[in-house]
Amino acid sequence: MARSSGKRIAVIVTDGFEQVEMTSPRQALEDAGARVDLLSDSSTVQGMNHHDRGDRFDVDAPLAGASADDCDGLVLPAASPTAMRCASSTMRRRSWRRSTARRSR
Repeated sequence: MARSSGKRIAVIVTDGFEQVEMTSPRQALEDAGARVDLLSDSSTVQGMNHHDRGDRFDVDAPLAGASADDCDGLVLPAASPTAMRCASSTMRRRSWRRSTARRSR
């Protein structure tokens, strides 16, 4: 059985993320049996292939409702500064800190 089997992984993305840095890890995690959810502030996001626009992806859940208690891991694809601020803001929220502290014991 794969080590990721049954795990739930959150991927936080916004428009302008480097597409391959989301699609490759997502595929590897799914192949290993994990459930991977794309989270964002919008319902769809635009990937980038270096400087060219890539594919559009449907988002699985809104970032505003995200909780660390709902996932076993987090992927942050290389992205624009806006995406990184969005992810940082989410991780600073109380539910992420509380959950992270509980898991590190």
